[in-house]
Amino acid sequence: MLALCLLVLGLGLPSRANAPPVLPITGERIALVLGNAAYSSSALLNPGNDARAIGQLLTTAGFSVDLLLDASTADMRAAIQRMEERLRDPRVKTALFYYAGHAVQLDWRNFLIGVDSRIRRIEDVPRQSVDLSDVLKRFGDAKRQRDKQLVVVLDACRDNPFRSDLRLSQKGLSQFDAPPNTLVAFSTAPGQVAFDGEGNHSFYTATLLRELAVPYVSIEDALKRVRMGVRVASLGRQVPWESTSLEQSFFLYPSDKVEAINPEALENAVKRELEAWDRAKGGGDITSLVAFLQDFPNGNFSQLAQFRLDGMLHRRAQDEAVVVAQRQRGLEDARRAETAQEAANAALVQQQLTAAREAEAQRQRDAQQNAQQQAAQQATQQAQVQQAAVEARRAEERRRLDQLAEAAQRERQARETAARQQAAAQVPVAPLPQADVAAAGRTVATVEVVPTALETELLATAQRLQMAPPVPLATLAQYTPITQDRVATVPGFDGAEPLDRQFVVGDQWSYKVLDRFSKRESRMDLRVTGVDAAADRVSYNNGQFYADLMGNATSTNMGALDSPRQFYPATLQVGKRWVSNFVQRQSSGVQRFRYDVRVAAKENVTVPAGQFMTYRIEATGFNLDTGGTIRRVLWVTPGINANVALEVEVRRRDNSLEQTYRWELASYSGRRQSPVRPA
Repeated sequence: MLALCLLVLGLGLPSRANAPPVLPITGERIALVLGNAAYSSSALLNPGNDARAIGQLLTTAGFSVDLLLDASTADMRAAIQRMEERLRDPRVKTALFYYAGHAVQLDWRNFLIGVDSRIRRIEDVPRQSVDLSDVLKRFGDAKRQRDKQLVVVLDACRDNPFRSDLRLSQKGLSQFDAPPNTLVAFSTAPGQVAFDGEGNHSFYTATLLRELAVPYVSIEDALKRVRMGVRVASLGRQVPWESTSLEQSFFLYPSDKVEAINPEALENAVKRELEAWDRAKGGGDITSLVAFLQDFPNGNFSQLAQFRLDGMLHRRAQDEAVVVAQRQRGLEDARRAETAQEAANAALVQQQLTAAREAEAQRQRDAQQNAQQQAAQQATQQAQVQQAAVEARRAEERRRLDQLAEAAQRERQARETAARQQAAAQVPVAPLPQADVAAAGRTVATVEVVPTALETELLATAQRLQMAPPVPLATLAQYTPITQDRVATVPGFDGAEPLDRQFVVGDQWSYKVLDRFSKRESRMDLRVTGVDAAADRVSYNNGQFYADLMGNATSTNMGALDSPRQFYPATLQVGKRWVSNFVQRQSSGVQRFRYDVRVAAKENVTVPAGQFMTYRIEATGFNLDTGGTIRRVLWVTPGINANVALEVEVRRRDNSLEQTYRWELASYSGRRQSPVRPA
């Protein structure tokens, strides 16, 4: 049994510069790679390049790859059917499904969109797309055997391609727990949108390609590096996410040799990592912690480093919230100023047009008035002529009356007709000359995006670790950093929460301890008597025990540990897995331990202190020096600085039971004063 426990992969870190060799694989490996970009609306830039590159990488690694580009929904369904049939072959042991393109979530289900989809209504989504849950169910039914692994990678969290026709209440993709022996990797956090990128590849896949090409590295470690790289380079705007239930580590390029870890090799590996951790911790900055996590993504200090980094990022983000808010207000003010300027320009043009129309109307009124005046003058002159003619006739009549004797009567009639009526000419309204309208141009107000101190540090870290972000800072500045360590529970997903431990001197817990071997009960009291944040150290009972700031033991009544007994993750999520190697210097000599740890379930637990919703953490380990095995089960509730319950079982080399006991929380003081009950 011990011989089997000792057969694990070597601990040495591979050189990232080495080219990945093509090594013999046990069992056939198949892959389906889809890249959809040529959508009639919301076409994408990179999925075709992403799919080709992933396909080439998998082909080099020995996969039989089915590659489809710009596939219709029918083509996608046919390809999935082909992969389902191939999975039924008992010779196939590993399958990988990669999708890049548009996808939407509806009622907590995720749908992959073919390039020919014409979705106008909610009812169209299931009919004209591929339901991912159905795909996973079909693949799961096909692979059946527990030794078959399935990896699903979804770079599919771009924005809703049908937003002009279809309003969806949720963006991005919905999280879900991975089916048995499956790993599902998302390009960004649930409910968030990923950046497509401005280079040859998407932001996520560009990093994924680099990390998967490293030989002898498990996909879990590669994805941890991907998450760190994307998080830093996007200034926290995009944080990849995984859900896993893999029972064994998955290697794209597995080693062709298996090395036995002897106690000295483990001790030396722990020593090397401890030295690197001391350097990273001594650096005291984000760059040092990120670099450490890039080199030791699954090391003995990885959870502590992540816990410390998360705290540092959160505190810095809070400190810079005012700066970010001011910048956002500046961008909003710029947009408002632009809108106001455009409105003012439009008002000015409208004002000028109104003035021009009024001037034209006044000209027409003046012309009409002039015509009326001329007509009046002509009428007056005509009346005067007529009056003069009347007077002349009267004078003539008077002369005739006065000269009765004259034989010849002269008659003079004078008439003068003046027809000088000038028609009032109506001058037509000529089009307004373009030169008469001073149309103001579009003026765009701009604000220079100055990175905050935190963003400056992250950008410098990205540059140092060759994570240059392809998304411009001006674009990133318009998005809020993702709170990536807390995801709500939804159908099919138990959620994720930060460990959220903050020790304070005076915190205390009381446990009922049951020795199952002797059937005796006792009581154990713990009290925090010292907290040293700089040294990552918490002391209990005046130095009886020590732990780091997450509660991982660093010294017990059995002796001091060279590195923490890492049983608590920075983020609690079902399926999360890691390794804890440590050396304990006991009075009887040096003892070296190795544990495989995972968050196994989320469940209700009832103890004397009450009922709690907990995450169950299972740690299975062995003592390299004695050959004994240890199984620990811890029930943890976020925000409570101690275990709700604990079970330990220790067996000797011959598998005989050495000790077994259970701790149950009886009372506690600290941050939460009442048990957390299920909704």
